[in-house]
Amino acid sequence: MKDENFANEISKLNDLLNKEKPKLASEDDLKKLRTLITNLNNILPQIQNAIDREFYYCYGDGKVQT
Repeated sequence: MKDENFANEISKLNDLLNKEKPKLASEDDLKKLRTLITNLNNILPQIQNAIDREFYYCYGDGKVQT
């Protein structure tokens, strides 16, 4: 009886695992995501500089005229 209960539980868990496996990201997908994150991290300083420059010209000393 106890072994049968364990076998049923294992079967249910295996079914659940098989159902969820297709949802997992492949190694290729993970590599693409890592590349995307790296590219975004590399471009962020340039974006921040552009924002800072526009802020400077709109609100900073860049708008002062003599």
